[in-house]
Amino acid sequence: SYTYGYRRIMPLLEKAGYHMAEATLRRLMNELGVQPAMYNRRKNNHYSSYKGTVGKVADNLLNQTFDATSPFTVLHTDVSQVRLGDSTWAYMSVILDQATKEVLAASVSQSPNKLLIMDTLNQLEDNLPNNFNPIIHSDQGWH
Repeated sequence: SYTYGYRRIMPLLEKAGYHMAEATLRRLMNELGVQPAMYNRRKNNHYSSYKGTVGKVADNLLNQTFDATSPFTVLHTDVSQVRLGDSTWAYMSVILDQATKEVLAASVSQSPNKLLIMDTLNQLEDNLPNNFNPIIHSDQGWH
């Protein structure tokens, strides 16, 4: 059954003369299967590029070994969400060199779309020396 959360129930219990620790109230509510109403829960509005398994899953060439010392051999990329104002967001796509920690390409957009990713990859292509074929590591989100 759904009800108020423990923070709203605690003062009501104290007003009725019942005193207990918050942890005790939470344990009792859990044992009774009493949960806060869904409208009391905050929605997580943070950006996530995760869309489930989409397309081909790349082989794990690095095996979580992030110790490259030669430049342009292992690059890392990700998309991050940044708040610019009360309700304005920007999305940054960045590629950096693991060995030097240098940012090789970066793009910013109001939307986390394919154009943002392609712009970042085009910058990388312009900044990457000839005859280098780096491993590009990502969390394999949609991009």
